[in-house]
Amino acid sequence: MRAYLLWVLVACSTCWAGSSLDPVVKGPEGQRAFDELATYYANNKSETGLNRALADLKGADAAKRKAAGAYLHALLKQLFADESNGRAPWKSTPFFGGRPICDAREYRKAVAKAVGEQAGGAESLAAIEWLLFEEKDAPNQAAGMQALERLEGPAAAELFKKLLAQPHPNAKVAEKVVSLAGQRKMKELAPEISKLCGHYRTSVREAARGAAPDAGVAKPPAYAAEAAFTPWLEGQLEQIRKCVAYEIPSIASFMKFTPKGENARSFGAFVVLEEQRGSYHVIDWWGRSQKLSHDQVKAEPWSLAAAAKELTELRANAKQPRDVVEKLSREGGMTGQFEPNFVALPEALVGAWAFEKGEKAAAAALLFPRLDAMADDRWLAWVARDLLGHPYFQKMLYHFSHERDYGAALKLALHLSQPIFDEYTYQDEAQKLAGELAKRGEDFKTFKLPTPAEWKTLQLKLDRPARIAYLAERLKLLNCIQLSQPGDVNYADKQFAEPYAQGGKTEVINPFNELRAMNLQPQDLAALAPFVKDDAYIPSFGYWRDFHHKRTIHRVNYVVAAVLNEAAKKDLAKLGEWSGLDEAAKQKHIDGILAWCEANKGKTREQLPDELPKRPQGGMRIDAP
Repeated sequence: MRAYLLWVLVACSTCWAGSSLDPVVKGPEGQRAFDELATYYANNKSETGLNRALADLKGADAAKRKAAGAYLHALLKQLFADESNGRAPWKSTPFFGGRPICDAREYRKAVAKAVGEQAGGAESLAAIEWLLFEEKDAPNQAAGMQALERLEGPAAAELFKKLLAQPHPNAKVAEKVVSLAGQRKMKELAPEISKLCGHYRTSVREAARGAAPDAGVAKPPAYAAEAAFTPWLEGQLEQIRKCVAYEIPSIASFMKFTPKGENARSFGAFVVLEEQRGSYHVIDWWGRSQKLSHDQVKAEPWSLAAAAKELTELRANAKQPRDVVEKLSREGGMTGQFEPNFVALPEALVGAWAFEKGEKAAAAALLFPRLDAMADDRWLAWVARDLLGHPYFQKMLYHFSHERDYGAALKLALHLSQPIFDEYTYQDEAQKLAGELAKRGEDFKTFKLPTPAEWKTLQLKLDRPARIAYLAERLKLLNCIQLSQPGDVNYADKQFAEPYAQGGKTEVINPFNELRAMNLQPQDLAALAPFVKDDAYIPSFGYWRDFHHKRTIHRVNYVVAAVLNEAAKKDLAKLGEWSGLDEAAKQKHIDGILAWCEANKGKTREQLPDELPKRPQGGMRIDAP
C-alpha cells in the first residue's frame, strides 16, 4: 500500500535537468534553497541550511526567525517541485516491480520530520501550512500537524478553524485537530465539531464525539451513514465517474456477466446497447468498453445496490486484503500485484455509480470502510484515476502504433488531458500526443514511406545531404512493435504500408536502416544534426511487462541519436542534456554538434576513436533514453 502511494503521489519525471529552471519561491531564501539543493543532489552528504534554520527559529533575533521560516517553506516547496522538474535524480531499485526513488522526495521526508519535531513560533506557520495543505505524502502531513500542536494564539486558532471547516483528508490530522480543539476548549469551533459527529470516517466521528463536551456541543447529532456524504466527498465521486472515458446513457441497465468456462470471474457492467446479432455492448466496472457475445457469457439482471452488497461481503469474507485486489483487478493477480490493498477499482466505481443513482446507503456501506482503510481520503479518487488512466493510456498507444488509428488515439489522449487527470503519471505524454495528432492527419497517407522500388528511383534524384534529410524527416513514421517481454522495440524492424493490426503486406523502406546503410561519415552528420530537435512521437512504444503500467513512447530524436552516435562513434547527440532546455540552449546544443562535424569533416569514420560502450553480443546498440 505504502509503496503504491509513493508512486502515484507525484508523476515521475524524465530525470533530465535543464538550464531554464528557476527557484519556485522568489526572493533570497528561495534562491538559497534552490542553490543548496543543487549541491545536495550532486552530493547528498552535503549540508543544507535546515539545521541552522531550525536553530534560528528558536532564537531571539526576529529577522533571523523570519528568514528561517521563509527558508523552510522554500525548501519544502523546492523539494516538491524538484521531483518532477528534472533537478533531482530518480534511482532504480533492484527489486521486482520496485518503484524508483528520488533524492528530493527522500530528503523532503527528513525535512518534514525535522519540522514536525523541532519547528516552532509563528514564523514557521508558512512551512506548517504547506505541509498540511500542499504536501501529498500522509506522514509528512502528520509532521505538519505535529508542529502545529506547539503553536497557540490567533494564527493557530484560525488555522484550526480552516482545518475543520472542510475536514483535512488525512485522518490523523483531522483526528488531532478535533481532539486539540476539545482539549483547548475552543467553543467557537462547536458548530464544526458538531457537524463532524456525523462524519463518514469512523475515527474522525469518534474523535468529534469525544471532544464535543469540552467544545461546547451539548447534544451530538445521531449518525446516519446515508447522510454522511459531504459536498467534498460528493465531488470526489463525481471525479471518479468522469474519469471513465465512455458515456453511460442514463437508461443503461446494470447487469452481471459471467464468462462461460472454468475459473471465470463474474463482473458488473452497464449495457449500452444489445445488438440483434447476439452481442452486448457494455461499459464494465473496470471502465472498459467491450462487446460480449451472447454465447460466451451468462447475463443476468443486477442492481448497483446488489453489486455493492456483494463487493462489501467479498471484502468482509476475504482472508487477506490482497485476495480481494487480485480477484477484482483487471487481469487478476498479474495487474493486482501493482495495485493498493485498500480499494479496488470496481469498489470505487460501483460506489460512485450507486451514489449517483440515489443508492446512498449501499454506496456508504461499500465506500466508508474503504475510506477508513486509507490514510488520506484523496487516495480514493487518485487510485481510481490511475487505475482507469493506465488502460486508457495503453489503449491510446495501441491505436497510435498497432492500428495507426489516429482518430481513436486522439479521443483517448484528449480524455487523459482533462483536469480530472491532473498529476496522472502519463498526462504529459497524452497531452503532447494529442497536440501532435491534431497536426499529423497526413501520416501514412500523402506523407508516407516509399516502397523499395520507389526509393531506388527517388534517391537517384537526391544528392547525399538531401537523401539524409528525406529519410530523417520520415523517421516519425517508424512503426516498430515490441514482440517479446521483457524487451523493447527494434528500430531495424521491417516496415509496411499497412498497420501491424491489419497484417503487413506491402513492404516499404525503413528510414533508420537506410540511413545506417549510407555509412555516414563525419561530414554527412551536419545534415542529420538539426533533427536532434525533433522530439515528435513515433508510433512505437516499449514496456517492461504488459501487465505493468509503464510504457515508453519513442521519439524521432531517439532514433536520430542512435544513428548519429553510431556514425560519430561517441555520444554526440547527448540527449541526456536535452530535456528542459529553452530554445536558445537547444540551438546552442545543435551548434555544438555542427562544430564537431566541421572539426572532423576531413576524417573518415574509421579514423574516429570509438568512445561508445561495446555492443551486447548478438545485439544492436540503440543509444536512446
